[in-house]
Amino acid sequence: MFVSYGKRPHGDERKLHGSGDALSTGAVKSETGLATSVDGVRWKWEGKVFAATTKGWDKATARLTTAFRSGDGWVGLYDGASHISENYEERCGIARSPDLRTWERIGSGPAIGAAGGPGTVRYVESVVFRDGLLFFYERTRADGAHELCMSSAPLSGSGRDSPG
Repeated sequence: MFVSYGKRPHGDERKLHGSGDALSTGAVKSETGLATSVDGVRWKWEGKVFAATTKGWDKATARLTTAFRSGDGWVGLYDGASHISENYEERCGIARSPDLRTWERIGSGPAIGAAGGPGTVRYVESVVFRDGLLFFYERTRADGAHELCMSSAPLSGSGRDSPG
């Protein structure tokens, strides 16, 4: 399970939950940790697997939302933002991993979604269905409302891939 979490910087005493959302304070970054379970009941915290960058479009948020098999590895889609002001308007980036623990970004900017506003894409989920992948995601419409959307793609490779 990918877990979005934020770690308070050492010595920072700001009140983090006054708004109910510690990430909205800007005091912590939204990064991705991994928890594993063999039975879906008892979980082991594996730690951070995908960090925000030190500069660039995803320096405040790097939140893996889905992963699917591709060849002998995994492709992950993640929400990214450069500043807390982009909260609710994150863009979608692509990363790859051989093992779900070590990730490498693909490209130097967002792969999907306009920069803050209409067209923004976040919270992507992938599902294997028949001979393809279904992608469910949130997109910002021109009027500023957010809507749930779906798109599809064929499975790559010769084998039957499975989602993460």
